[in-house]
Amino acid sequence: MPDLQSTKFAIANGDIDALKLSLETAKVSTDALLMTAADYGQVEAIELLLSSGADVNYKDAHNITPLLCAVFEDHVEAAKCLLKHGAQFRKLTTPDGDSYESAASSEAMKSVLSSA
Repeated sequence: MPDLQSTKFAIANGDIDALKLSLETAKVSTDALLMTAADYGQVEAIELLLSSGADVNYKDAHNITPLLCAVFEDHVEAAKCLLKHGAQFRKLTTPDGDSYESAASSEAMKSVLSSA
């Protein structure tokens, strides 16, 4: 049976079949896995996790959301996907108190956020 670490490894490497197996056989938090998928920019994994019940607006202990993970790592397509699925960010800030737009490092990401 897959464990959390091997499931995160599968996500990081874009192994969708292994992720599907984990979702079918293991008791794993889809919300936490969504953070990993966003952090690695794995759009297909994001889609699968959201369709499996992950909360697009999940916040970890530091109030970091999947969208902020994508913003921090400049994964523009992942951010677009999360926004398409209803990710909210207008009233949220980074752990340092910055807006998501201010945290964006590329013009492409800033454009995605400003047009959302």
